[in-house]
Amino acid sequence: MTLPCDEITFSDGTEVVCSDDHRWLVKWGNVTEWRRTDMLEPGVSMVSRPLTTWKTVESYGAGYLAAAFDGEGWYSRGTTGGTHAIGFAQRENEMLDKVRAELKEHGFAYNDYLNHKPQPANFTRSEDIHTLTIIGVLETSRRQQRRPETLRFLGMIRPARLLSKFSVESLGSMYYAPWVTVSSVRFIGPRRVIALQTSSRTFFAEGFAAHNCILKVGADGQQFDTWVTWGALQRSSRSWSAACLDEAWVIVSEDDAKAASLDIAALRRDIDALHGTGGS
Repeated sequence: MTLPCDEITFSDGTEVVCSDDHRWLVKWGNVTEWRRTDMLEPGVSMVSRPLTTWKTVESYGAGYLAAAFDGEGWYSRGTTGGTHAIGFAQRENEMLDKVRAELKEHGFAYNDYLNHKPQPANFTRSEDIHTLTIIGVLETSRRQQRRPETLRFLGMIRPARLLSKFSVESLGSMYYAPWVTVSSVRFIGPRRVIALQTSSRTFFAEGFAAHNCILKVGADGQQFDTWVTWGALQRSSRSWSAACLDEAWVIVSEDDAKAASLDIAALRRDIDALHGTGGS
């Protein structure tokens, strides 16, 4: 589909192209809410970006890290959004030095905990163990930053054994989120865009918090409204609809239009009457 679009530049240098009616999770003082692109204020609006983006690295150094963590590493995760952590344990030797160097090369901060084990005087080999645990790069909320950094490590380095233990369902709510400021918003005219939906109604796009696209197609004037989601008609109470309209935006896909046998002109009038946007 084609919609009016803007190019947004953020304070961390990220540039994104999206539709005028795309909604962002925005912080205004102590209030956090979903706001449209055309309501963002450069230098004022702060947008939630819980994750960074990454690409799989296929260098020798990344391969060394993958092998080291698969052989001597560990990955722990909570079952309902608890602490996620990834680490590596080794004696003081050349392998430990190489892992430290490669973690630094790939931009991963870590804690280095030394477990000292006293040995008899006639022992020449130290049994001291270093445990390296991936952490966030900021000084605040390090416990919460382990989760996005763990994801980045698994995505970039891809240690096969540890990656097989990962489960999206275990992530839970990512309630710690860095905020980036909107630096500029520039209208660039009509562009082709794609509507996305997930069963949880939210997802990450370029590391930013994003919300499902949903569409109201009818109302009985009394108790229930009718919506199109996932190419099928769904009914909801009007109180649920009111809450949904406060945080959702409207995009009509060809599949949704066919599924509902929509009269697009009448639909635009209905949406406009509900304080939405008829689109193009």
